[in-house]
Amino acid sequence: MMDGLAQVYFSQGWWLLALPLPWLAWRLLRQRDRQRLGALVPPHLWRWMIRTGHARKAGYSRLFVTAWVLSIIALSGPHQRNETPGPTARQGADIAVIVDISPSMNVRDVLPDRLQRARFELHDFLTRLRGERVALLAYSANAYRLLPLTSDYPVVRHFIDALDTRLTRQQGSNLTQALEMAGQLLAGSREGSRAILVVSDGESHDRNSVLQAGARLAARGIPVYALGVGTRAGGPVHDARGQFLRHEGVTVISRLDGALLAGLAQRSGGRYAPMQGGDGDWDVLFAGLRELARANPYPEARRQNDRPLYPWILATGLLLFLWWGA
Repeated sequence: MMDGLAQVYFSQGWWLLALPLPWLAWRLLRQRDRQRLGALVPPHLWRWMIRTGHARKAGYSRLFVTAWVLSIIALSGPHQRNETPGPTARQGADIAVIVDISPSMNVRDVLPDRLQRARFELHDFLTRLRGERVALLAYSANAYRLLPLTSDYPVVRHFIDALDTRLTRQQGSNLTQALEMAGQLLAGSREGSRAILVVSDGESHDRNSVLQAGARLAARGIPVYALGVGTRAGGPVHDARGQFLRHEGVTVISRLDGALLAGLAQRSGGRYAPMQGGDGDWDVLFAGLRELARANPYPEARRQNDRPLYPWILATGLLLFLWWGA
């Protein structure tokens, strides 16, 4: 039993400071009443004039105090630590996922739009993982690091679902910066078991810079795998308000630049696949990614499945309050 109590902690422990409030209130009221009574009756006569010890009144007081204590303990958030045993190490490649959130990802040449389809594809990607660690980056005019390497796939999925072209006000497509940032993120990973996955329509204002970044990554042993989102026919680009973007009076059309993505993958030693309706795209990419799944042990923290204790305590306290007030 003592071992079980040792595993209990309070997430909002400062609520416990409220435990003595009923006692303090009782002391203050009692002192006030004594002062008022002392002004009318000498203290040596109180014993003959004041009736005390009513069992019913004492019972109600104990009921209130018990309800108060239980409620305060519940508000302090008691939890019992429940550490789930698990492996101390796992194996798998380290993959930095780069997602394009530039305005061109709003194009609806694939339904419902490019970015939404990218989210769907990344959900499929996560279901195929077998212990790999994943980092998440996004880019538009600038690159942003969203998640470090983790094997907590539900968290990764949550961040993927939050991706939106409205997250950045600056318009652009700086894939080069995103590649450099991903390379830095993978610097501590084991060579031969790390890779970058780019999910984009391939649009870039500096193609040579992107290809040069791929060559630098290849020199460091970091291949780039690319999933092309969109179609060759493309579609008009619209902003967050749904209005089409225009350049010199002409509606801006965005098309999938598969050639750039394929060139990036080739230069870095990775693979490229255009997005498809079935699983053919991921079959192509994972054929290469699986080759990276060599012995790449990394420590894994034990999972905490802490059990909340406050629901039943709070329910009991509320019932006692109702009984006291009835």
